[in-house]
Amino acid sequence: MTHKLEVDKEFMKLIPPLLEEEYRQLEQNILAKGKCLNALLLWDGKIVDGHNRFYICIAHGIEFEVKEMEFESREEAKLWILENQLGRRNLTDAARIELALRKEKLLKDMARERQRCAGGDKPRAGALFTKSSTTAKESINC
Repeated sequence: MTHKLEVDKEFMKLIPPLLEEEYRQLEQNILAKGKCLNALLLWDGKIVDGHNRFYICIAHGIEFEVKEMEFESREEAKLWILENQLGRRNLTDAARIELALRKEKLLKDMARERQRCAGGDKPRAGALFTKSSTTAKESINC
């Protein structure tokens, strides 16, 4: 099974690296089973979960499954990565705090962008709007 996957450096930097012992244990588990039990998760051909499993499988010629995930944007994919990592058991308190701070910054950046797209960054934006009895049917996209 051949997969043409992309390792996105920005996505990978969001994920705290495994300790050497953790990596070796994961590698031993995969080698003992002769396969990767969990599918690699992708968005737009880029790995969002399973970087370590990917490298181990490639190094040992082990097949693996992939599943494509759907996100509205790159920022949504990054948010999912951070939230997924926060749910992991192998995080130190320091790593958990770092992920939470990155998540907070990303959420603020996403909110600012949404506000900008909606015109909320313009002075006196309220004066530009009038009341209407109709309801918006589509979301705002920049």
